[in-house]
Amino acid sequence: MAAALRLPCDVAREACRCRHSLIENTFLLFDDRTLAEWLDDEREVREFTETARFVCENVERFSPVEALPAIAPLAALSAAELEPLRAALDDAFQRQFQPAAVERRLRTRLDALLAEMSRRDTSDAAPESLRAIRSAAKALHAEMRRLPGGFWLPCPPRRE
Repeated sequence: MAAALRLPCDVAREACRCRHSLIENTFLLFDDRTLAEWLDDEREVREFTETARFVCENVERFSPVEALPAIAPLAALSAAELEPLRAALDDAFQRQFQPAAVERRLRTRLDALLAEMSRRDTSDAAPESLRAIRSAAKALHAEMRRLPGGFWLPCPPRRE
């Protein structure tokens, strides 16, 4: 039985925390009064914004190239020996994962949520004032669910 490859990916960890702990538990599960109180807490909103921006700004760190130094047999290779693997992984990552497009989608969803949050008046817990915020949070949540849970790995080649 083969052991699963377990390598830490800090951006995946933060994306999961942002998606689950901050978006799902706050925007999607809190009742209106509790969400309004959370939105009025500058520290909480700042933490959420910083975490979400970190994910948006670090999509490239899902690349499996980032994991190469943590794989002992590969880390022992010289730079010249490692370069073809590094190039092949980066090419696959750019073509299949399309980090620039992923970043654009994340930023668009985050910007829409932050815009809705800024339109809300302080202490406003009316359902209609929170509806657009919840909708924008749901769109960002859906985009974050598409992110890998760790380093992205290319699809195996198709056998014909």
